[in-house]
Amino acid sequence: VGGLLVDAMITWAKASSIVTKINLRVSPDNPRGLALYAKKGFVREGQISRDMLIDGKYSESIWMGLEL
Repeated sequence: VGGLLVDAMITWAKASSIVTKINLRVSPDNPRGLALYAKKGFVREGQISRDMLIDGKYSESIWMGLEL
């Protein structure tokens, strides 16, 4: 289901005359998400420490982008 949603988002963005790049952030503790985004063409662009507060603890996030 996740792959279909990402495909739909990319298709919609490509059809738009405004969107030229999609950015996202994902937890390094989410290997399935990282693999899915990489498979769809997203590239890792950076990492931010103490970016997301989850269950009272700060977590890193990986930033990824896809130029359309």
